[in-house]
Amino acid sequence: MDTRSKIVLAGALPAPPYTLVAARIPALTAEHCRELAAAKVEGKPLVVALAADAFGGPYPLPEGARAQLAAAVAAVDYVVICDQPETERLTAAAGGAVDLESRVGRDVIADVLERHPPA
Repeated sequence: MDTRSKIVLAGALPAPPYTLVAARIPALTAEHCRELAAAKVEGKPLVVALAADAFGGPYPLPEGARAQLAAAVAAVDYVVICDQPETERLTAAAGGAVDLESRVGRDVIADVLERHPPA
């Protein structure tokens, strides 16, 4: 399967119920993968609302690459690249969202940017 087919516009998402995960995923780690798998609820699609580059950055990888990494995780059904208002709309529609970065034990963004500052 071409995982890029999991990357969709918000309007292409199925109607709720689905499990929404709000994420930045600056660099995909095993911990991100474990937390995404743990968020998956049987019978409900898992949607990742990925922060757009303009929201919450800078990121070491562009949003398209981060979306492809998230889509490659088997538990993930859809990835939507979102700005803040879109994330809030999806969160309201889903009845809440899992904040992935709060579940990851270390600040991956700070760690990656410290090691690889943006040019």
